[in-house]
Formats: sequence, C-alpha cells, structure tokens
Amino acid sequence: MSAPVPPRRPSAAVYRRRRMVFGIGALAIILALVLLIVRPGAGSPASSPSPTIPLPTSSSTAVVTPKPTATTIDVSKLKACDPELMEVTPLVDGVGAQAYGSSAKPALSFTIKYTGFTECFYNVGTNSQVFTLTSGAETYW
Repeated sequence: MSAPVPPRRPSAAVYRRRRMVFGIGALAIILALVLLIVRPGAGSPASSPSPTIPLPTSSSTAVVTPKPTATTIDVSKLKACDPELMEVTPLVDGVGAQAYGSSAKPALSFTIKYTGFTECFYNVGTNSQVFTLTSGAETYW
C-alpha cells in the first residue's frame, strides 16, 4: 500500500492575490463607513448674500425683481388658510386649454395661489391634489 500524499501548498502568488483582494475589500468597507458617518455634501449650504433691488436712476427705467429663495417655515404655528381665498388655475402643457388629437398625451398641471393678506398654511401636497377632466356628466380623467 502506498502512503497518502499530503496536498500541495498553493504558490506564493496565490497568497499574494488573496491578501490583495481581502485588503481592497476591507478598504472599500472602511471607506463606505467613513462616507456614511461624514456624509459629504449633506451639510448646510453656505449662506448666500440676500439679493438687493437696484434703485432706479434717471438713466435706468427697468427694475429687476429678485427671485425668491427657498426658506423653511414652521407651519405648526400658522393658522389654516381659508379655502375660499385659494385660486387654482389648471394648465395643459404649461399654458391654457388647447385642442388635442386622440393619440396626444398632454401634460396636465395647475398653479395654486393664495389671495389673502395674512400668512397661513394649506396642505397642497400630492396626496390632497385631484385633477379631474369632465365633459357634462362624463369624467375623462
């Protein structure tokens, strides 16, 4: 009978490849954890100077109105808006009503404007929005 032959040891190159794959995987995990903790780009945005309205001069006739900036408002302290003071304007493809063929797919939207004078809160989120198209008693959308 012959004696059992011990298995051959892998070469040194196999060990180097295994160590390299393990090291790259460990670095990837550490990098992912650091990015989760640090969250680059999620910090507060740098404060920008508030826009100013140029004063008209004798040679200037047009006054540029600054665009409003997004702000966060705590709505829990505001009273509910009166629905009678809400103005809803339907839009089709960004303009008023238009005629479309049967295969057309118009983009439907609307604008909501509060016509009152005091600050208030009115939920206009997507869960409370309904856009209905009717013709007589028949509802199309």
